[in-house]
Amino acid sequence: MGLFRRALAPAAAEVRSQFPSVTLEQIAAMTVSSYGTGPITEDEALHNAAAWACIDVLATTVSSLPIDVVLATAGARLPTLPPAVITRPSPLVSRRVWLYQLMYSLLTDGNAFGWVGNNLDRDLNPTRIDLMHASGVTNRTVRDDGVAVVTIRGKGEQALWPHGPVWHVAGKMIPPGSPFALSPLDYAGTSLTAALQAEGYGARFFTDGGHPSAILHSDKELDEGMAKRIKASFYAAIRPGSREVAVMGSGLQYTQVQSDPNNTQFIELIRFAVEQACRFWRVPPAMVYSAVSGQSVTYANVSQADLHYLKHSADGYLLAIEEAFSAIVAAPRIVKLNRDAFLKSDPETRLKIHKLALDARLRTVNEARVLEDEAGFGPEFDVPGIPPMVNAAALLGTEGRSLDPVELAGALQKIYLAVGKVITAQEAREILNRAGANLAAALPPELVPPPDTDPGGQPQ
Repeated sequence: MGLFRRALAPAAAEVRSQFPSVTLEQIAAMTVSSYGTGPITEDEALHNAAAWACIDVLATTVSSLPIDVVLATAGARLPTLPPAVITRPSPLVSRRVWLYQLMYSLLTDGNAFGWVGNNLDRDLNPTRIDLMHASGVTNRTVRDDGVAVVTIRGKGEQALWPHGPVWHVAGKMIPPGSPFALSPLDYAGTSLTAALQAEGYGARFFTDGGHPSAILHSDKELDEGMAKRIKASFYAAIRPGSREVAVMGSGLQYTQVQSDPNNTQFIELIRFAVEQACRFWRVPPAMVYSAVSGQSVTYANVSQADLHYLKHSADGYLLAIEEAFSAIVAAPRIVKLNRDAFLKSDPETRLKIHKLALDARLRTVNEARVLEDEAGFGPEFDVPGIPPMVNAAALLGTEGRSLDPVELAGALQKIYLAVGKVITAQEAREILNRAGANLAAALPPELVPPPDTDPGGQPQ
């Protein structure tokens, strides 16, 4: 059936282009938007996927780290039991959630505030800190007497700890003359608003439209009725699922109105908005699953990428939290967030690190085993470095008996990995013989390493 033979067919809904054709000027001139041009709100910012991802990545990183408390003495830093305010800062939520909420405030407002009240120990240090939403803390200023004060909704003006009941942590970008940090959202607002407006434009394109998907030109004058019938007939031929051929008269010309999604400034603006969010929060784009256009950043391994992120993105917040926590525990105790828990390396790298620490006598064998979630040996392994005499039975946990074949195979595998890193090849043979392996008392001459090699057989 031809086009004009179906001219009286019922009109159908119009199909529009798949992608919007939009320039930066059009987006800047948009007047109908749910997002204004003023400061962006916290809720509006979280509607941007890049902002949400950057905040979540940093908050999750910090909240997953263990917290250690050490005694800072003249000669060393010794681990000690953490006070209650460190193990469970607030009974309302777990410590992990509490740390996430703390980071959330630092990443959105730039400051975190907690109510201490009268929850003090005998040394007048806080035993409980209930975090408050930063939007309820206003009028942040420093009085003439040098005391920083804030106004809390429902509590009036309150001084910051230790002069008052409000515990405060400042994030980054702290201007001189003030203990309060600047808000990331206030300064990222313009970029985030542009991104949200562009996303809104794209969303409205699929609902409200904005331009026709195609135009049928005629070299003859058409009245309204003829135009509607031609449009309905043409759409019936090209409707979704139709395989019919569209037949056009000599007086009609079809022009499609559609943009190439790879060439439009709309897509480029969305990509740029993601990069801008990563710049404000200093999160590598790869960690929010985004590729930076025109750039290729590679790392030798995952550990190197994690170290780069920890050093340049998260460490500033870790230092701020450590300082704030250390100020509320009794001296000489200090609080440290365990960064090593984030830098989880592969087994081979960990063994090399253990060997370096043991060779430098910075760590005991038992401490290395604890880090590997293994049970410690006897007290002779609590001395920094590797003990000169290795007790095989104590090492393998087989005092008073020999290993069965399965245990011997497992021990052989473990010892093989340790040769050249923790023990020498000859020491490995002695350990296995004491466990019942019945190997020759000494290495065959052809297997003895030459003098210019280390005990593991590697050239020096």
